[in-house]
Amino acid sequence: MTLKVGFGHTDLTPPLPFPLAGVVVKGGREATRVRDPLFARAMAVCDGERTICLVSVDLLTFHGALSEAVRSEIAAAGVQLEALLLTATHTHSAPGGYWDTPSTVAFMGPPQRALFDHLVQGIAAAAITAAGDLRPARLAFGETAAPALNWNRRHPAGAIDDTVSVLRVERDDGLHRVVSFGAHPVIVSEHDPLTASADFPGEIVRALSSDGGGAIYVSGSLGGVSPLWPDHVHDAEAHLALVRDALLARIRVAEAGATPVVGESVAGATVVRRLKITTPRLFPSRWRLLDLVALPARLWLRRFMRRGLGEAPAAPVTVLRIGDLIIAGFPADMGPDVGLAARAVTSAAGYRLFAAASHSNDFVGYVHLPAAYEQPPTRGEDYAFMTIYENAMAACGRDVGRGFVEQLREALSR
Repeated sequence: MTLKVGFGHTDLTPPLPFPLAGVVVKGGREATRVRDPLFARAMAVCDGERTICLVSVDLLTFHGALSEAVRSEIAAAGVQLEALLLTATHTHSAPGGYWDTPSTVAFMGPPQRALFDHLVQGIAAAAITAAGDLRPARLAFGETAAPALNWNRRHPAGAIDDTVSVLRVERDDGLHRVVSFGAHPVIVSEHDPLTASADFPGEIVRALSSDGGGAIYVSGSLGGVSPLWPDHVHDAEAHLALVRDALLARIRVAEAGATPVVGESVAGATVVRRLKITTPRLFPSRWRLLDLVALPARLWLRRFMRRGLGEAPAAPVTVLRIGDLIIAGFPADMGPDVGLAARAVTSAAGYRLFAAASHSNDFVGYVHLPAAYEQPPTRGEDYAFMTIYENAMAACGRDVGRGFVEQLREALSR
């Protein structure tokens, strides 16, 4: 049976003013203007027996309460899904105010129940629309490298995954594309911190949709990864255009080499692991003395993370399978070393990996493989700061990345 694919989208942009998420600023950030709208975009795929759904949202991240509320709203509408993957693009210029814990106020702004409800209804509506829009489709997948379009901000010799992936979906109403790349969408927040925007993922989606089709952007393994950042560009519009055009050129290359998705069945699986908040280590093991000196700060960080994530946060790893194609979602700001390991595990299982998506379904901190934490902070203020910051945000210890890989392996075997 030919696969059927449906699409849906919802404008989530709240009325001004609203809190912005992603950057810690004394007194918080509040949007004073909207550069471009923020969306939830969904794709549902059905093989005649099962329906799975991917929803990509212009938000900083997901957390468990938001995900569960969205699932309940979809179920209440009578939509039955085999699996649902909710993932955030991680734009740092999106609404905050939807995570109500003492610590997350620092990153999200003050909680607003009306804003939480607005997001739940809008995200669910996109998935419900997609599930009701199913039409026969032909699917093809392509990928290519995008050298120099992202870089490891922890260490100049750190891992990087510069893969650009494209899923082409041809229906009777035109061509739709789902694309994935791994880099932090922080261009607008750095240049214009009081402006709401979907950042460069939004630019990619609008450009690919200009021919009458539709598009969805999925953020890949972006933990510790920045987009192209030339020193001579100091304007948000010029910077966005530069990244957009460079990525579009690589997307076209990936499309040119696309091959049909093999198989006409879909499936989904989620493997949940219960973690525990630990006292973070800020430095490599051989610098234990510095971690000892920093113990008061580390104990404060442990309390801070417990007040944000709880004592034992859940870490769901979700897999969507479309024929021989895998979309995997991880509940973290996930490093490219974990993404590359996920790519190898997926290939060994006989599948092709479309995306190892960060910020999916929940959030448990920054996650890298153990070797990344053993790289010492290097020269350069930015590199050193990001290394120590991300080590501090490894809320559940340094083995979570390896655990993610094993969870993926188990999900693929189901």
